Amino acid sequence: MSYILFIMNNRAVKIFPIVGLLIMNFTLMINNSQAQWIHDSLLPGKPGYLSSLAFYGNDIYYGDKNDGLYRSTNYGKSWTKVGFSGYEVASLSVSGNKLFASVYTQGIFFTTNDGLNWSSANNGLTSLQIRTIIVNGSDMYAGSDNNGGVFRSTNNGLNWFAVNNGITNLAINCIAANGSNIYAGTNTGVFISINNGLNWTSINSGLINTNVHCIAILGSYLFAGTNYQGTAPTGIRGSIYRSSNNGIDWFGNNTGITDSLNINNFAIIGSKIYVGRSSIYSSTNNGDLWVKSDSIGGTFFGVSNNKICTGYDINGIYYSTNSGTNWLRTNALLSNSVKSLAFSNSNLYAASYLGEVCKSSNNGINWSVANSGLTLKHSQALAVSGNNIYTGTEGDGIYLSTNDGTSWKPMNNGLTQQNINCLNIFVSNMFAGTTSGAFHSINNGSLWNSIGLIGRSINCFYASGTKVFAATDSGMYLSSNTGLSWTAVNNGLTNLNVLSVIIYGSNVFAGTKGNSVFKSTDDGATWISSSSGLIEPNVYCFEANGKNLFAGTSSIVFLSTDNGASWLQRREGIPGGSILHVGTMCMSPTYLFMGCFDFYEGIWRRPLSDFTGIQNISNEIPEKYSLSQNHPNPFNPTTKINYELRTTNYVTLKVFDISGKEITTLIDQRQNAGTYQVTFNSSEYNLPSGIYFYRMETGSFKDTKKMVIVK
Repeated sequence: MSYILFIMNNRAVKIFPIVGLLIMNFTLMINNSQAQWIHDSLLPGKPGYLSSLAFYGNDIYYGDKNDGLYRSTNYGKSWTKVGFSGYEVASLSVSGNKLFASVYTQGIFFTTNDGLNWSSANNGLTSLQIRTIIVNGSDMYAGSDNNGGVFRSTNNGLNWFAVNNGITNLAINCIAANGSNIYAGTNTGVFISINNGLNWTSINSGLINTNVHCIAILGSYLFAGTNYQGTAPTGIRGSIYRSSNNGIDWFGNNTGITDSLNINNFAIIGSKIYVGRSSIYSSTNNGDLWVKSDSIGGTFFGVSNNKICTGYDINGIYYSTNSGTNWLRTNALLSNSVKSLAFSNSNLYAASYLGEVCKSSNNGINWSVANSGLTLKHSQALAVSGNNIYTGTEGDGIYLSTNDGTSWKPMNNGLTQQNINCLNIFVSNMFAGTTSGAFHSINNGSLWNSIGLIGRSINCFYASGTKVFAATDSGMYLSSNTGLSWTAVNNGLTNLNVLSVIIYGSNVFAGTKGNSVFKSTDDGATWISSSSGLIEPNVYCFEANGKNLFAGTSSIVFLSTDNGASWLQRREGIPGGSILHVGTMCMSPTYLFMGCFDFYEGIWRRPLSDFTGIQNISNEIPEKYSLSQNHPNPFNPTTKINYELRTTNYVTLKVFDISGKEITTLIDQRQNAGTYQVTFNSSEYNLPSGIYFYRMETGSFKDTKKMVIVK
């Protein structure tokens, strides 16, 4: 039995017994009409669908298939959106001081001031579904893949006119030019014009695959790249073809290429030609032999003199300033499949599918990669203990950073299974869940000991004292001795694929794959369904803050304020109909963050005040810690309590009745220095008239005050 001694006016007023855990409860007293989620994607826009790249001066521009155009002035360290939100930027091309962008379904636009302003260049275009634009001397050509064919401009895009005589397929995938020779690639092969587009002729002899998506000219050679043609698995894979007689005859040209590629873009610097997708291949002998680069991938390219950039949807954007001899990665297209989130020392960390650990110091607005020392195995788990940050990987064990992610070192001593599903830290106990068994460390990960559950894939741990729950793919397990032995506790669980677990007050909640949430009031001895209103069957994670219990599901976050008796969706700010696969959540002093594991959903945040009723009145640092008298007092049924924090610290604010029974915990979280106000609503607890106490603790500061309910 633990006790709290209340000191008021230098006198001991009463000793109150406290039973069980600190229950994280507080009252929801907000207006949700303005409250909503904010998207904090790991890349600067809707993630993952790269559609075009270009250098314009010294800046890199990338077009997103879903959400417009972005510009970087520092080789990808940071990005700024420069237009066309919600649209695909399908192609980019530079002509003099103009950057042209084909905005699919909207036509062609140009800028002369780095994207600050854009002007339409659609005069004469009979189709606005422009897939490609190129510059050829004083001429420009545009191709529509919606049966608009080829358009030509002789005045830098001011006017366009169709040039389709002889083209039997007007769905144009790509255009290339060499003097007066113009080439158009379609799903039925290549067409050539030798008179600037006035007339066209099919040139497909030797093209086994005619689904042509890119064309390049290198010296006297013509190259065509194709996509998969036909229906899998009997179709023809994408490949490279080469012609030495201007397309009269074509021959397969794939020596050295070991991947099955859909070829969407070529790039040429000097005598070197590049092609790729998940891997980059290059040739210095006109395509006789292709050499693979294992370090990068790229579907699209941008070239300017000796500078080249390349990118592939989920592999990121890379650039080189020395003709591709060395490549550097930018901070764009970091994978938005988020596996884990953690908050430490004012930094938000995200572990992503591709292995990055990313860091944000401004609540997800901007991100940087924090990978030094990691071998880029897929990071799947994050955990924080003081200044220590841990990440668990797929196949490479556990790493530790003691300097906010600047560098990492392996911590695998004793870790015989290194496919890490989860990392959880409870006071001095660390638990690692793997694809086959559990491990425990009591010395910050310096030494790991196997603690059983061999053969079981462990998704999550939750501990209180020596009591530890393990959620696995074969049910829930309980240890009463910090993992030395385990007992299956599955009575009432109708689904044994348990994805998540949390101890919340005196109850335990389990999230399953297929049957939503179960609740136990007896340490897992029995379970009952606790899913009223929770319409999603898969529950991947929990988070708790005061009276609020959050569940991350396969569509959105759900909230319960009545200990799991009922659940409500919290979709405010999420685009209508959007599905967010919420696999992880974490809290900072001011925000709830959710990370989504689908490639294109990223990270979202929402102020905790939306849920808790806690208002940050001022960020000015007070001279001291203080707890104010509630107002009004007496009250019925609501009253407000103000308090001041001299430094950032962990805060609890609890309410007790005259007998010492705990009524609720209004605050149980880490908060930044400042002045705060929280609302207490006595009607939610059916409290009678009488004397009550509220007590605040933070660091060495403790204070208690009396309040009175009068009905």
